[in-house]
Amino acid sequence: MKVSAAAAWPQMESQFEVERGFDPTNPSAMEGKLIRVETDNLMGWRFKVGDFPFATTLSGLPVAAIYDPVVAAAIDEVEGKLGRALGDSDDDGRWTIIAQVTGKMGRMQLRKQIEGDIRDSSSGEKLGTYSGEAAESVDAPILRIVAAYVGPLAVSAGVGVAQVDGSLAKLAGDALSPAEKSGGGTAPFGRFTALVLLLLGALNCWIAARPDAARALAQASAQAAYFDRARPLLPWFGLGLSVAGVLWLLAGLIVGDLLPAAALIAAGLYSALPQLQLRGWLSATLATRLQPFGQLLAITTAVLALVHLVIGERSLF
Repeated sequence: MKVSAAAAWPQMESQFEVERGFDPTNPSAMEGKLIRVETDNLMGWRFKVGDFPFATTLSGLPVAAIYDPVVAAAIDEVEGKLGRALGDSDDDGRWTIIAQVTGKMGRMQLRKQIEGDIRDSSSGEKLGTYSGEAAESVDAPILRIVAAYVGPLAVSAGVGVAQVDGSLAKLAGDALSPAEKSGGGTAPFGRFTALVLLLLGALNCWIAARPDAARALAQASAQAAYFDRARPLLPWFGLGLSVAGVLWLLAGLIVGDLLPAAALIAAGLYSALPQLQLRGWLSATLATRLQPFGQLLAITTAVLALVHLVIGERSLF
């Protein structure tokens, strides 16, 4: 496996155009760009195991990384065959990764060794010493690894994973080319899906704000009966959209796609005002105060839907 991986990697690596000069203190300057790094995976060593499968330091600063699904699947496959984790053997050597700068930040736990004196609380006399380990929270830019080579592993999203016989095998979900991977992001929704959800949220919000106008339009198109049947379900639909927005927000690590996700949540909750009020979760006074903002919220949500379609998968948008 190691021989076939070494033979396959140059071809995989050549598919990517990488940039130089990545600064961990200013990741937004290279957001969406690809970088090449030779390093060790320090997760579980210098950093406590947590939310990220890969961690290292660049220029002495912590950097976190997530795997592209194709890379993650290849790692699982190879480690299953080896019966151990990649990098646990010195024979594996260092990792070479091609990673996209997401422009987002995450938090890891830096492992630190501590030691000191044990002293009597009254006299101050030294009674002994202690040593142990502590963890310090550190912020780190997040990379997305789209290709990796270490020991018996050589994998590239859009190209495949090196097999023992020297062939390249496609893995499930490996449908995008390296060029397409370099322009992607980490949003849980694709841009088209996000566009549909946001526009539905905007429409639902507008119907809640202007029900008479919405029914007049439905009546003009001979759809009034359908509108009347569907209207009691719209608050529940709004709640569903707000839940989708919360999941989107969490999956984007809060900062990623913040504005469109927040707009989807707000539009969904506005549409659900009748149900929230009915169940006592919202006072009638507050619901009345919020009512005039429906049209503005609907317009804002629709605008953010279009903005996200054009420049989506960036921080905030």
